[in-house]
Amino acid sequence: MSRKWMWIGVVLLTGLLAACGGGGGGSQAPAEGPIRIVTQNIRFNPNALTIKAGQKVTVELVNKDGVPHTFQIEGVEGVGVGVPPGGEATLEFTIDQPGTYTIFCGVDNHRAQGMVGTLTVQP
Repeated sequence: MSRKWMWIGVVLLTGLLAACGGGGGGSQAPAEGPIRIVTQNIRFNPNALTIKAGQKVTVELVNKDGVPHTFQIEGVEGVGVGVPPGGEATLEFTIDQPGTYTIFCGVDNHRAQGMVGTLTVQP
């Protein structure tokens, strides 16, 4: 097996494990309880979330970095939370409009450094 195909297999397996609750990173299925997001190395983990429109969502943000971070949703006013270095924060929100939204950290240039993700709101 070529190295390319081996890596494709690893990526696919990692995605399957993340979807089933195993592994780290990837996406999270529609939430039934709180969504725990860890910020570390200027990244969100997981960085792809899926929720249902009209569903009340609770995000628990855990900062494992030595710098502050925020969790914000582009295009959704009034939804965001900051978390200090080594700290935790909780955010509750509801989005009624299905679509794909960008989540990001609004601190300094963290967004430009790749601290972004995707929030999919299903009908």
